[in-house]
Amino acid sequence: MNNTIANLIMAPWITNVVYTAIRLKIFTIISKKEMTAKEIAGKSGTVPNFLVPLLNACENLDLLIS
Repeated sequence: MNNTIANLIMAPWITNVVYTAIRLKIFTIISKKEMTAKEIAGKSGTVPNFLVPLLNACENLDLLIS
């Protein structure tokens, strides 16, 4: 029961992480080669300091491997 409630609470956050990563084309950008956050930010048009939390969230969701 507790996992079900936690999953319901986390669902919007997970959806927003995935949506944002897709919108910024993060998965396409990193599919070609390993890159630093600064390189990914440059290609996605974002600021590295704001991109790092998104990359960390993707890693925590097992969408990325650092």
